[in-house]
Amino acid sequence: YAVRQAPILWQGLRAALRGEAPPGYRPQEGFLSILNLGDGRALMHWKGWVLEGSAVFRLKDWIDRQFLAKYR
Repeated sequence: YAVRQAPILWQGLRAALRGEAPPGYRPQEGFLSILNLGDGRALMHWKGWVLEGSAVFRLKDWIDRQFLAKYR
């Protein structure tokens, strides 16, 4: 959430300091949620589906590495 909300927060803070109305924000409706279980497994929830296991952990690891590679 923080990655998507940070730009809106920044715009809102700038608007508040200028005495302007804050920008509108509409949260994302559907999203992938993956929680690292700490033992080489992860728990995933997406569109009503729930999966758990090492393959989900590998998916999370891949997604995280792709995201971090953008900032190297």
